[in-house]
Amino acid sequence: MFNMNINYSLICAVRNGDMGRVRRLIDAYGQSASNAWPEGYVFLRGAIKNDQPEIAKLLLNGCNVMVNSRNTLTDTPLHFAVRNGNLEIVDMLLDRHAEINAKNVDGTTPLHIAVENGHENLVKLLLERGADVNIEDRYGRSVLYVAAANKHCIIVRRILEFCPDVRSKSNRTALHVAVRERCCLIVEYLLEYGFYIERENVNDYELLDAAVTEGYLGIVEQLLKYGADVDKLTYNKLTPLHRATESKVEGVVNLLINYGADVNYKDMHGRTAIFYAARNTDLNIFYLLLPNSDTSIIDKDGQSLLHFTALETDELSTDAVDNARGAIAKMVLSQGANVNAQNRCGNTPLHIAVQSEFVQVIEALLEHNADVDCSNQWNKSPLHLSAKQGNKVITEMLLNKGANVNARERNGLTPLYKAIEGGHKNVVEVLLEHGAHLDCMIRNNLTPLLHFAAAQRCCEIIKTMLKFGADVNSRDHDGSIALHVASRNGRKEIVLTLLEYGADINVINKNNQTPLIAANCTKVYVIHYNLINEWDLDIDYEHDSLDLTGDILQCHIVKMTTAGLYVSRENLDAMYQWYGKMDNFENDCEQEIVTMKSEKIYNTNITFYDILSKGINQLVLCIRNEHITSVLKPDNIGKKFPLYCSMLQDRVRKGLERKRLLEQGDRIFQFLRKNLPSLPLPCTERIFSYLSNKDLKNFIGAGEW
Repeated sequence: MFNMNINYSLICAVRNGDMGRVRRLIDAYGQSASNAWPEGYVFLRGAIKNDQPEIAKLLLNGCNVMVNSRNTLTDTPLHFAVRNGNLEIVDMLLDRHAEINAKNVDGTTPLHIAVENGHENLVKLLLERGADVNIEDRYGRSVLYVAAANKHCIIVRRILEFCPDVRSKSNRTALHVAVRERCCLIVEYLLEYGFYIERENVNDYELLDAAVTEGYLGIVEQLLKYGADVDKLTYNKLTPLHRATESKVEGVVNLLINYGADVNYKDMHGRTAIFYAARNTDLNIFYLLLPNSDTSIIDKDGQSLLHFTALETDELSTDAVDNARGAIAKMVLSQGANVNAQNRCGNTPLHIAVQSEFVQVIEALLEHNADVDCSNQWNKSPLHLSAKQGNKVITEMLLNKGANVNARERNGLTPLYKAIEGGHKNVVEVLLEHGAHLDCMIRNNLTPLLHFAAAQRCCEIIKTMLKFGADVNSRDHDGSIALHVASRNGRKEIVLTLLEYGADINVINKNNQTPLIAANCTKVYVIHYNLINEWDLDIDYEHDSLDLTGDILQCHIVKMTTAGLYVSRENLDAMYQWYGKMDNFENDCEQEIVTMKSEKIYNTNITFYDILSKGINQLVLCIRNEHITSVLKPDNIGKKFPLYCSMLQDRVRKGLERKRLLEQGDRIFQFLRKNLPSLPLPCTERIFSYLSNKDLKNFIGAGEW
């Protein structure tokens, strides 16, 4: 019983790393006190296995312990020391003649363990101390194989310094595994050493695939010389030529072609190798494949080689990529490719190139008369796509080739809508310069484009549309104008812009709301909602912007009433009900009006107030006077009348537009009466005075047609 207690205590102390207790027990009772002692092997093994190096050193230095096991199927202390990566303990064990090539139940030696775990210093030590460099485990794996399989490049090189046998099957397999693992450096080391692929591997198509994709030219050629099928399907049912092209390995592609690879072999999607070259923007491989490739092949998605040339690349697009794609497109087109071929979705190469923004490809397609108005299954033309992406250069290229600027996709949307939706001001401007219709309706023909733009927050686009003649007072399905939309959404900058361009603040929609009432109703709704729900309502308006919008509208009404211009009863009632008086602002307005009424323009009887208040036909008479228009420039009136400057500018714009329409209408009118005596301009203008601007535009349009 006494010996059993000592035995148990000593084992526990060793496993727990209790150095002091181990020393005391051995000093007190001696080595023979424990039945487990037989030459100390069990304790040494336990100490190293449990990674207790200090106890292991104690046992190795102070006791006559056995370092090798009598059982050949277990891990020895050397196995455990190597596994722990403890160089000092390994060295001590070897000094005490530990069996360096000892094998456990799996035939694994300490060198196998060091190699597998990447312990470079231990591998070096074991090899220098005589470990068998060609030794194999029970599965036939040599240490060189294990190093290659684990991609330990430095260890492979170290093993090669100790001259492994190239005749060993396991060592030769190291080259195979290095190829499969795509470890180029190890493959290079092994080939330099003298390892090679054997004839028996001719049907190892996993090996062939790895060699092809990694560009191991010598290995590929060796397998082909042995008789490997050059068109054998490998990974993902692709031929070696597909794989080499996909991996951009030019040398292997050339080799495969020289060995008779079928360049027109189709993959599971119906694509030949040249499709991959086009997609990869690989000009050199494309040149190699082109002479014998059928460029008219269509894949299972209905895509031609030209479609693939236009596809977006996975890499970052650069000018170099664009130029290379353009060169490929020209080569394909020179082979007679159908420039307007449509895939399953109805997209032509031009659609794809526009989406990919490959300018050089687009240029090549347009030079070969690509249909700029061809529509896909959603009725989208290439111009819809370029407008959506906001690419001004491509948009201009398409328009210069005659693209229909007002083409409608399936839901009736035009390219202009797409550009407005994306906030692309430059593209909006280009489209308008090329005649895009501003008066088209969207959303089941219920909403004008200007309303849509007013809800999109882009004030610059609104200004551009208004400069190109958008009807600032066009109405949607519920009778609202764009000013209603901007007011109820708190778009203060847009509200200011619309007012500057003459938006009618008195318009009442079907809900009996003027823009001022609409803004206030939204504000009341938000306040009520937040009070009831005790949280901020997440609707589409800026913080405090409804208050500012209301102030802008109120100021405009004050300016109008002060100037004696018409303001509706609804607006006046809303002001008195919801807003306070603006006495100071009203006084400033009155002073400007007094000045306007008294100051004549350029030695005429016309005052600035006349410009503000006269009817449109009388205003045209004033605008015809060049001296008057020279005085009415923004810089001049901005200094004189800062409060009314925007209203005066709008009146000038309206006068100039009316003048242009009257003169254009007169030309059409005289042309229609060409066989009758001509009427003087005052007569035709008298007739036209009964027509609105919209009526005049319709008349001019009908006459030009």
